[in-house]
Amino acid sequence: LETQPRDGLRVRASASLAGPFDLAGIGFPSALEGRSRFASLYIAWIANSYARIYGTPLDSVIREHYANQLSKLFDGAHDGDAIVAALPTQPRDMLTPGFLADYDAGRETWFLARLAENSLLDWTPRAPIRLYYGEADVDVAPEEARAAAALFGARGSDVRAISVGDVDHEGSVLIAVPQLRAWFDELAPAATH
Repeated sequence: LETQPRDGLRVRASASLAGPFDLAGIGFPSALEGRSRFASLYIAWIANSYARIYGTPLDSVIREHYANQLSKLFDGAHDGDAIVAALPTQPRDMLTPGFLADYDAGRETWFLARLAENSLLDWTPRAPIRLYYGEADVDVAPEEARAAAALFGARGSDVRAISVGDVDHEGSVLIAVPQLRAWFDELAPAATH
């Protein structure tokens, strides 16, 4: 929207709440640690989506047993709890040995290349931006916001990574919303003059 405004809209400021920016460099490695109960779901969902979109076999990343289940699990009729229950607690148990060997050795894979390609770091915000995060978030690592802020700041953006305290993913959003609303309200009078 900053580079191609639509219908006369202009971005005056933006905010992210516990947002992932670098799936290949931070998000995926963090999910592989398995600290979030949704880690396997996150990896399965994105691998399943990417396999379809990029026309690559899902079982090149996800073990065949789980790969065969994913189209049924992601059919819109299963909620997160049902999907989590069908997948292993530790994401590495769901991934193929070949993929894990390549990942652990730092070799390129189609999946990691697509994660990098879809990074949200290849732009420089022009309007002020605030990246809110919780210190205890195991779903989206706090480092996502801190690293993105450092990168955007080095490029000249008016950016701040804002910790909302020792809270998890959902808690960080609940605490951040009033803060970002107050910030937007501070900016509103300046926008009307």
